[in-house]
Amino acid sequence: MKLLTQSTLVFLLLCLAHLNLDAQVDTSGPSLTNLTAEGLRNLFTTRWLNGKVSSNIIAQVVEKGDDAVGALEDLAFANADAQGASQQGQVYSLYAVRVLDIIGTSRAMVVLSRVSASHQDYEVRGFALDKIAWSYYNRMRTGSNSPNKDIIHLFLNSLQDTTFVKFKQKSIGEISREGLLNWTGLDFGKAGLGDKRFGTVHGEANKTLREFRKEWWRMNSDKLQWNPGLSKFDIKNSTLNK
Repeated sequence: MKLLTQSTLVFLLLCLAHLNLDAQVDTSGPSLTNLTAEGLRNLFTTRWLNGKVSSNIIAQVVEKGDDAVGALEDLAFANADAQGASQQGQVYSLYAVRVLDIIGTSRAMVVLSRVSASHQDYEVRGFALDKIAWSYYNRMRTGSNSPNKDIIHLFLNSLQDTTFVKFKQKSIGEISREGLLNWTGLDFGKAGLGDKRFGTVHGEANKTLREFRKEWWRMNSDKLQWNPGLSKFDIKNSTLNK
């Protein structure tokens, strides 16, 4: 199959970004019968050849919930290698990230975290990280579940990554900084060494910002807890977010 042209890729990404499951359902075309990465890829490819990926197709996958997560993870990682994904493979991965985010279960978010941490394609990695920074956070604000504090570590590890994500028009580090600000209320991009709001860090005056963030996690991770009243991660018995 020929690789998609750049203009076609942009069109597909715009379709992805503006996908609305509440839109009029398109019931034409094939249905989901093979819940594997290959089955999803074939299904999505058929819809692309027909000019669009219909909301009905996406809804079918979302309806499978956790049963679809394994196949979506395989699809997200199937097309990446040490040199990154092909253009067409990248779009498969982006769709997998989008659907995982819509499913939104704990299992789906674990997979999104893996994509954010280790995917070879920085566009896919940045897209997944942005979903955790914004979409997942907004769900946690209005829900009754408690998120896993390991996502804070994920953002901290990506905070100094200057790789520019064209699809989001910002760097991975900027996405991480936004995520930390959402989830903790703290701007780690301007972390003042010795700022009491950041909890306990030893020897602040002698640390670089990189060392500060690493030490912050080591000293405070065990004390991090989700505060539903603030809709933030708070540090127990500290002045964080106060």
